[in-house]
Amino acid sequence: MKIEKNIQDGVTTISPIGPIAGSDTEQFQACLTEILSHQSAGIILDATKVMFIDSLGLEAIVDAADKLIRSGYAMTITGANDILREVLELTELAPLFRPMGASGDSLKSVTSVPTPLVPSGDKLPLGELLVEEGVLTAKQLSQALADQKASGRFLGELLVEDGLVSQQELIRVLARRLGVRGCVLRAGLADPSLLDIIGKEEAMRLKALPMFKVRDTLTVAMAEAQSLPHIDRLRQITGCRIRPVLATESNIVEFFKKGLAARTDVNAFLASLTQADVEVTEEEAIDQGNVTDLDNEFEDSPIINLVNMVLLKAVNDHASDIHIEPDRKATRIRCRVDGVLRDLMKPPVGMHAS
Repeated sequence: MKIEKNIQDGVTTISPIGPIAGSDTEQFQACLTEILSHQSAGIILDATKVMFIDSLGLEAIVDAADKLIRSGYAMTITGANDILREVLELTELAPLFRPMGASGDSLKSVTSVPTPLVPSGDKLPLGELLVEEGVLTAKQLSQALADQKASGRFLGELLVEDGLVSQQELIRVLARRLGVRGCVLRAGLADPSLLDIIGKEEAMRLKALPMFKVRDTLTVAMAEAQSLPHIDRLRQITGCRIRPVLATESNIVEFFKKGLAARTDVNAFLASLTQADVEVTEEEAIDQGNVTDLDNEFEDSPIINLVNMVLLKAVNDHASDIHIEPDRKATRIRCRVDGVLRDLMKPPVGMHAS
């Protein structure tokens, strides 16, 4: 990660380039610590080139903001993309950061949970609420209710699948009705490293997906965000305070399965490799044969299989580029999907020369 710094009138502007995630977070945190040690009058985080932030990255900026607030100063985030804005709003961290300017490119603080559309003691059925909101017509609702009775499906699920209501519209109305935040899960709105914190079986049973963990608070996407038993169970499993965010069950299941699939096949393959698999063939031996001999020699090579797996995974994930980053202790392979660099695999160090 590259971090550009500029100091003016005691205020330090930092401009990270790339995601604030994984091992890059240490460098970002060290940069913040250095700035704070010089009694900075404030920090402006220019997030124009920050494509993604994970739980560790969020915790680093929260710690820095807290220290500045205690000193009578503040941290400002400017240039945040839509994903980063939504992350800060869903985790309810936005109020820690001061908005700046009137251009609309700076973070706007979110200070309260959405107000329910109707009194909690007199909630309208979902269909009537959608009609009242102008999302659905009375005629469409009548037909949908008839289809629901015949199929036994949930009304919201039926409306989305039939194209009468978008996921975004459904979540917006439901979230306001319940008085919670809501979202449609997509790349960047959940920290992939947290998938195991609940466990697959329990996550599917509770219809829940961990999104971000900052200190002792875990933000979780839930199909039943109002369910106190589910929230209590999540608290027992994780030992964290739970901040529920409403999402559809199908969205949660799809997102969870994609996250697991991205790791399982690669990890199983790497675990099967032995030292003999990663030894490099001597150049002299390669030069002695013709092209056909080389094809035969490497037909079952684990290295070739590894490269093929990387390429196949990148194509399937619609990655724009692949990064192979050798280091002294390990090799890191990442691919860029939707503008975000994601860890794909970490092959054994013996593969460097291959």
